[in-house]
Amino acid sequence: MPSLTSSRKPLRSQIQATPRTPVQNRSIERVERILDAAERLVQECGMTNMTMTMISDRSGVGRGTVYQFFPSKFAIWKGLALRYLVLLEAAFEREVLPKQFTHWTQPWEALIDVAVDFYNQSPVAQSVLLGSDEGHDLRLADAEWDRRYAEWIRDKFIHLAEDPRMFDAKYLRINVTAVTANFSLSVSEHGKITPFYAEQIKRLSIAYTEHLRTKFLAERHA
Repeated sequence: MPSLTSSRKPLRSQIQATPRTPVQNRSIERVERILDAAERLVQECGMTNMTMTMISDRSGVGRGTVYQFFPSKFAIWKGLALRYLVLLEAAFEREVLPKQFTHWTQPWEALIDVAVDFYNQSPVAQSVLLGSDEGHDLRLADAEWDRRYAEWIRDKFIHLAEDPRMFDAKYLRINVTAVTANFSLSVSEHGKITPFYAEQIKRLSIAYTEHLRTKFLAERHA
């Protein structure tokens, strides 16, 4: 799996290359045009082959303005990643939260199902967040994404936990990272998250939390 087994390390300049947040409406519109162009180019020629000049030409935004908001190509990737993560979180809010769950395993399975559908319907999101060495650098540069999702899961579903420690954010973060790693493995091998991998990912995720549940309940009754 390139995104986790690669020996490449992100350059310090890449890690520090963060998109500038636009404030004025005109700037927001330009940034959206830049990201739209980058999305199309990733789909057409891949992350590595895409250039800042190509993004400028395709978006109709001057190169100087592109660099003003995105100081490097890595910053473009990060801008795209943030866009997709917002969309994924919205899908969780829309498709998972309205459901009524009676057991802690149920939201896990629902969240994984939504994520699988999201990535399989979004080839560019797959490429940016799951699929390549550049995506590996992106994950390392902002590992807080997994922490954010772990805390979201804890806040929304801790009421289902038989012991609150099994939904501690530090354990959930390990769980989220393991799920993402196996998403990447399936994409690397098959170009999508297959039903087989989706099922194994559910088993892996639930088994880890079940281990914690058993451990903590045993401690309470010791």
